[in-house]
Amino acid sequence: MSWGGSCPDGAFAAITRKQHKPLLFINSNKMERCKSMSNTNMQDQHADAQQSSEEETEILIEEEGAGEEAQEGAASEEEAEASLEDQLANALDEIDALKSEMDGHRDRALRAVAEAENTRRIAQRDRENAAKYAAEPLAKDLLEVAENLKRALSAVAPEEAEANAALKQVMEGVAMVQRDFENAFAKHQIEIIDPVGEGFDPNAHQAMGEMVTADVEPGKVAVCFARGYKLRDRLLRPAMVQLARAPE
Repeated sequence: MSWGGSCPDGAFAAITRKQHKPLLFINSNKMERCKSMSNTNMQDQHADAQQSSEEETEILIEEEGAGEEAQEGAASEEEAEASLEDQLANALDEIDALKSEMDGHRDRALRAVAEAENTRRIAQRDRENAAKYAAEPLAKDLLEVAENLKRALSAVAPEEAEANAALKQVMEGVAMVQRDFENAFAKHQIEIIDPVGEGFDPNAHQAMGEMVTADVEPGKVAVCFARGYKLRDRLLRPAMVQLARAPE
């Protein structure tokens, strides 16, 4: 009979030769010890198996944790990439908005500069015109005086003035005043328009009708009822004229 190498056959035989009862007791003790040793071995094996199982479980848990961490890391990277793309898109939108706003400011600035330049030019032109045509109101008031002097000279025939010495002196004085007016007009660049015998100019003449005459070419000015006046390049008053028409 063998007990797993722990109970040798020789020892067991020697014990059985001495006495029966102690043999049973010894055998029982041996058996208990063997069982205890076997249970210990089994417990150790069970503990080893349990420890190995726990280690495998821990390894599996660690592997699962590593897999989850890898998945979480990949998801985090995807979220980070998506967040960067969103930030880039928002930045591009902000850049476009700023460009549009800058273009609007630049357009308004250019318009303001253009308006300021136009205002400056208009003001400069007004100043120049004010200096250039400063004599216009006075000239308009004196035009009729000059025309009345001309009418007075035309009202007396030269023969009558020659026949009357006093009348002749008066007419000479009127003619002198008329010359002074004309000289003053010329000094201030006021031009007298007396277009008898000239072609009709709608920009400087006002036709009052036609008259039949062979002395003047048809279509030209035959008679000037009132002379016209022009200050520099601005017409103060058109000449009142009558055009010639050929006899039938």
